[in-house]
Amino acid sequence: MTDKTYTRIVGSLSLASAFLLLVSALGTRLNFWPYTTGILLSLAAFVLAMGVLLLALGLLVRAWRRSLLNRAGPLVFYTLPALLVTLLISRMIAVSSSLPPIHNVSTDWVNPPQFSQMLTSIRSAEGSNDLSYTPEIAQLQRQAYSDLSPILSGGTFRQSFDKALRTVNSLGWTLQTANPRTGLIEATDTSFWFGFRDDIAIRIQDDSVGSRIDLRSVSRVGR
Repeated sequence: MTDKTYTRIVGSLSLASAFLLLVSALGTRLNFWPYTTGILLSLAAFVLAMGVLLLALGLLVRAWRRSLLNRAGPLVFYTLPALLVTLLISRMIAVSSSLPPIHNVSTDWVNPPQFSQMLTSIRSAEGSNDLSYTPEIAQLQRQAYSDLSPILSGGTFRQSFDKALRTVNSLGWTLQTANPRTGLIEATDTSFWFGFRDDIAIRIQDDSVGSRIDLRSVSRVGR
C-alpha cells in the first residue's frame, strides 16, 4: 500500500475512535444501554486510539528513514482525534484509580443526613446503590476527604435554608424536595458526559452559632 493509503487508514481509524467514545457516553445518557456497556465501549475506543497512534508512529519512523518527514504533516493531523481520545481516557483512568471505591460521602460521619421516603423509593425502583453509610465507608472517606466538614453559619435556620435552596437552583441541580419544617432539601445532579446521577441531601439544623448545614451525596450507580 502507498503512504497515502496508510494515511487514509490512520485518519479513518482515528475518527472511528473518537466516534466510538462519543457514542459510548451518548448511548448511556439516553439509556440505550447500561453504564457498564458505555464504559466498555469507552475502553474499546481507548484501545483503538492507542493502536492508531502506534501505527502512525511506525509510519513516521518509516518516513524518517526514507527522509520523507516533510510529507508527514497530514499523517500527524489525522492522528489528533485518536490523541484526544487517549488523553481523555488516560485522565479518567488516572483519576478513578486515585479515588476510594465509595459512592456515598457525607459531612457528618456519625449521623449523615437521611433521604426521604420519596427519593428512597425512586432509587429502589431503579435498582440504585444501597443508601447505607457503613463504618467502612466512613473510614475510607476519612482517608480520602478528611477536609469535608459541616458548614457552620451565623444565619438563622430559615436564612440558611433559603440560601441552600438558592444554591441548589444556581448549580442547576434538579430539586426533589424542600421541607422548611424538617430542614431537609433533596436534589439530583446529573453529570454532563455519561449522565450519571447523584442524589444530594442537605440538612439544616439550629446550632449554638446560628445554624449547621450538612450535606450528603450518593451515586445511583457505580462506585
